[in-house]
Amino acid sequence: MNNKIPYGAIIKNIRNRFGITQEALAKKIGIDRTAISAYEREVKKPNIETFYKICDLCNTEMCFKINGKLYTIDQLKRGF
Repeated sequence: MNNKIPYGAIIKNIRNRFGITQEALAKKIGIDRTAISAYEREVKKPNIETFYKICDLCNTEMCFKINGKLYTIDQLKRGF
């Protein structure tokens, strides 16, 4: 079983869904465009804060799988 999370595809999908370039996304969250490119190619992993900023900017809920069940970041903040 492959448990790898395709974070690059997730970031690219979020960005494309909202019609913004890598450069525009990078500027909005305060990082360099080359970092977005590296994340999308999965050459570099974004830290959780950066990933959260990308999701928050695009009004996309972050979800985490814990023991086979999906939880949103809001559920985790409240406690499950």
